[in-house]
Amino acid sequence: MDGAYDREEVWSEVERMGAKAVIKVRREGREKGLIGRDETIREVREKGIEGWAKEKGYGRRNMAEASFSRLKGIFGERVRARSREGQESEIRLTQVATLKDKAKETVQVVTYTILKFRHILWG
Repeated sequence: MDGAYDREEVWSEVERMGAKAVIKVRREGREKGLIGRDETIREVREKGIEGWAKEKGYGRRNMAEASFSRLKGIFGERVRARSREGQESEIRLTQVATLKDKAKETVQVVTYTILKFRHILWG
């Protein structure tokens, strides 16, 4: 997530959920007693922003966004199925239809994206 998400209410919600977030902290960021944010600030100080980003996979978000943008452009932004199982099946079928004529690497990227970010998609 980009630096625009480096806000107290976002970090508080992440903490409340017991989740871990990879949010780039603002350059002038100071520790505020928010556990995840404070840890991130210390890690960035220790490793530098590039080292932190590489370790956390920060740059991979762009690949995920591009994959989902492509799927949404072809099939729209809505999933019609109501159950989680149905949604997963619908997305997999969408994948197959989209990637029918595409290279193997593309299939791997989209599959990785869905598996890696399914917790964001379905909670």
